[in-house]
Amino acid sequence: MYRSVLVILSIISVSAIAVESPYSIDKTYENNLPKSSLKVAFSEANNEILISGTAGDEFSADKRIYLWKYNVDNNGVDYISSASFGIASDLVGYINVEPIGEYNKNYYALSESNYDGARKLVRFTLEGNDLSLSQEVEFSSSSGQYGSYVEQVEFVNNNTIVALHPNHDDTLSGKVSYDYSVCNLSGNGEIDSCDRKKILADKSLISNSTYKLYRLEGRDEIIFYPERVGINETKVEPKLYVLKWQSDINDFVVFQEIVIPERVDSSRFSGVEAIYTINDGKELIVGSDMLLHYQYSPDDNKFVLSKMKNSVSYPKEAIYLKSENYFIERSGRNSYVFDDEEKYFYKSSQVYAIADGWFQLTDDKKGFFVNLMSPNITTFTLSNPNPLIYKGGLPKGSIPAVQDVPLAINIKKHFLNGNNLVVTGFQTEYIHERLIWDGEYIRGTFTNEDMFASKNLIDPTPASPIQVRVNIPPLSTEIFYITPTNVNDAPMLTAEIGIQYLEKDQQYYGVLSGIVVDPDREAVTYTYKNVPNGLIASEDGIFHGAVKTKGQYLMTVTATDPSGAELTFDVTFIVNDTGEPEKSSEGGGGTMDFTLLMLLITLFFRRLKHN
Repeated sequence: MYRSVLVILSIISVSAIAVESPYSIDKTYENNLPKSSLKVAFSEANNEILISGTAGDEFSADKRIYLWKYNVDNNGVDYISSASFGIASDLVGYINVEPIGEYNKNYYALSESNYDGARKLVRFTLEGNDLSLSQEVEFSSSSGQYGSYVEQVEFVNNNTIVALHPNHDDTLSGKVSYDYSVCNLSGNGEIDSCDRKKILADKSLISNSTYKLYRLEGRDEIIFYPERVGINETKVEPKLYVLKWQSDINDFVVFQEIVIPERVDSSRFSGVEAIYTINDGKELIVGSDMLLHYQYSPDDNKFVLSKMKNSVSYPKEAIYLKSENYFIERSGRNSYVFDDEEKYFYKSSQVYAIADGWFQLTDDKKGFFVNLMSPNITTFTLSNPNPLIYKGGLPKGSIPAVQDVPLAINIKKHFLNGNNLVVTGFQTEYIHERLIWDGEYIRGTFTNEDMFASKNLIDPTPASPIQVRVNIPPLSTEIFYITPTNVNDAPMLTAEIGIQYLEKDQQYYGVLSGIVVDPDREAVTYTYKNVPNGLIASEDGIFHGAVKTKGQYLMTVTATDPSGAELTFDVTFIVNDTGEPEKSSEGGGGTMDFTLLMLLITLFFRRLKHN
């Protein structure tokens, strides 16, 4: 049976529900929202929320855009206004709309028609609290089959919107190229023009692939990257193109080309699913078939690969809490913590949404989400942006607690945010008194007596292993054992041996097992030198006989355990007519120096009665 130490590594009870709630809800708003097909954009500069969708069910009513204002002071939102896209009711089901962002009290959205193929950049203007449709600019078409199809539309700076258009080779070779429309905004927000041009016309892109743009947070650059990769028939090396927007030429220039390294197993590159910048833009994280970490080098003026791992554990399209390196997927389905030392993402047990949502953090503790399925806006306060996360690597099997060697098992290093680890179970009758918990380590030093199950010095039964059970929220458990591990010790004397006074021709009997013990509770064998003539000494430590010649004798005894460890000691005998010491001497016939010891152990020698 195991002695058991219960180690609960959590600030919550293990009886809690399986999914940890990471926030508390503050307010919920259900009116003045689309009924279906919701899409969301947020202007961090002005704390404004744009929501587009269908005012009725999916195939009726009209497409509208709704403007809300987030209030930092009370963690609430206020409805401002809404406006229609002005689409004929019989075409509503064929039109997709998507908000883009804000510039100088103008609000922009994309309108895409599956009816006639038209794609438009739409501008709404806010005057007072009234939002109205003020301008539509149709994107020009290419000669290819995709026409004016828009893969993506983004602000590349405060007053420039770029729409990305894919082109595919009509020869069915799979060759890919992209155009983009550059839409410049005037000071009052009017769309001046949307000129279409080639992006990276002199570069070869991966065939059968989809590319996207990502604006790096904390930097001026934009990354053009392969999001989904088909069969690379053109054998193009996968790259990220770091682009800078130059307003004077109204175009991108290539700042850096980053080659995606091959996987260790040489498997096919399938695309980039996530890109983030952290640490004020000094670090770039790229999630693909591997997790890649780049550090910006001021000397080289470029990003340099610093670490790569064969891992697909990372957030997809996430927002993050900079102070904690805490990432929440925009959908709210998963959350992660980025380990700044390992440059690696660890998934937490915190889930923000079961249904589809659109999450946004507004500061270190607060945020809101838009429920896309049952439309509402809900504000929340983070309850624990430092979730305890098990990184793995706790001991497996048994850890030896070697006798007299300090034991230190680092528990904290296997967890992120481990400052709140709570360990219980040490102050019970089942836990060995040698073990302590110092907030990071289980520590202790086991002595020889801890190696055995019983306090009985002749019982060699070894001590049972100590079971350590680590309960990891929400419902997993790791178990390992601390096993007392004996180190062989040499036999030892229980006390000093005094001079043994023997009476000439008197029979005596003695047993060494009373004064020699083996700490490992094993049998001891004895060898001798200079045994007085007349005494018989056996290997099991028993003496008997009578010494016929008076005098002083020095006998050497060696006690040996089964492992070969030895104890050597001398015994002095004085044989005289009385068996008593002279008056000036100490000790007594057949006795040892310590009276108390005489009461506790078998006398070394005792005089046998005459028949």
